[in-house]
Amino acid sequence: MGSWARYIQGRDYFMAPLTEGTDYEIVKDKDKNDVTLGAMVHEMQPLFFQPSKSDWNTFELIRAFGNRGEKVPGLNANTDGVSSIGSDRNAEANLFQIRKGYDPEVATIQWRCSPAPSSPSLSRYTPL
Repeated sequence: MGSWARYIQGRDYFMAPLTEGTDYEIVKDKDKNDVTLGAMVHEMQPLFFQPSKSDWNTFELIRAFGNRGEKVPGLNANTDGVSSIGSDRNAEANLFQIRKGYDPEVATIQWRCSPAPSSPSLSRYTPL
């Protein structure tokens, strides 16, 4: 459930949000005063998706590593207690920046950060 919460937070950050009630449900623990546990999707979601804008700069991309779901109602790590992308409990976060018009050997930059919210982001070229 935590993984799906982070996926939904990421989709929202990259402006390709999923819709609560249609695409996913927020899961609460009925035995613990309805504490939010995470989310479950109604059907499997693609690992790769198309963000709604295409002119992302490197700073905006790397900021995703610190995302805590602040704009996702019910899945905000700061107020709802759910797991987030920007958590020091995440051992590693990776982001693949695929650039059009480049030679395939250098078109994809893999940004790696460990732990996610506070470490420097390191880049490397990984042909996909």
